[in-house]
Amino acid sequence: MRSLATMICDKDNELGDFLFRLVVSNCENIAISPEWWEQLDESQKEQIISKVSSMSDSFSMTEPIYLMRGLEGICNWDFKVISKME
Repeated sequence: MRSLATMICDKDNELGDFLFRLVVSNCENIAISPEWWEQLDESQKEQIISKVSSMSDSFSMTEPIYLMRGLEGICNWDFKVISKME
């Protein structure tokens, strides 16, 4: 929760990008709309596949900052923050 609160307060980061990274990096079962996937350019598809592949490799070291950067501007998720956590 602290990481999420920090991302919300950091104006240089988009909450939608953070949550998309969280889902792609940590969820085993992801449903992706075929229409959405097909409208992505090859670079965006490669970024997603690379993130999923790196996180599924049980022998690779997980970087402590793996949720801080990557996959920016791909999902276009828009969230409105109603209140801040203290």
